[in-house]
Amino acid sequence: MPAAPLAKAGIVIFKFKVTKEVHKLDVSIDLYTQASAVAIQVTDDKLLELCASLGLLEKQLIDSLVLIDGRKKNKMTLHRSSGDCTASGDFNSIQLYVSKVSLDYWIVWLLRYYRDSVSDVNHIDTEFRYAGTPDRTVDLALKVDRALPSVPIDEARRRLGL
Repeated sequence: MPAAPLAKAGIVIFKFKVTKEVHKLDVSIDLYTQASAVAIQVTDDKLLELCASLGLLEKQLIDSLVLIDGRKKNKMTLHRSSGDCTASGDFNSIQLYVSKVSLDYWIVWLLRYYRDSVSDVNHIDTEFRYAGTPDRTVDLALKVDRALPSVPIDEARRRLGL
C-alpha cells in the first residue's frame, strides 16, 4: 500500500509491532522523592506516540507501557488496572496500575492538547496508592509545554456563581 497519498494529506501513521508485549517509550521523567511525586513532561515530538501507546494500553493490546528517561535512567511501567490506581516497586523503577477512567482521561486531555496546540491547564495529576499501604501514595503529573493562563480566583468564583 503506497503511503504517499496519506503523507500528502498530512496524516502520519505509526506502525507498532506489539501485541500483548511490552512497549517502550523514551520520555522525560522527573522524580520528587520528598513529595512522593513523578512528573512526565510530554514534548511535542512524543505526543502522538504517547497517545497511541496509552490507547494500546487502554484497549489491552499491550500488557504494559515502559516509560524510560534515558538521560536520568529513571523508569516507570504503566499497566491497565481493572480497579483503582495503585503503585508498587521502588521510586526509580515504579510500577503504576492505571484505572480505565484515568487512562481515558489522560488520552482525551492529550488529544485535546494535540488538536488545540494548547491546554486549559499545564498539567493533570493522578494519585496512586501503594498496594498494602493505603497511607502511602505517589502523585503522577502529566505536563505539557503550552497552557492557557490560569484564571484569577475572583474570576473563577464569578464564573461558578459563588
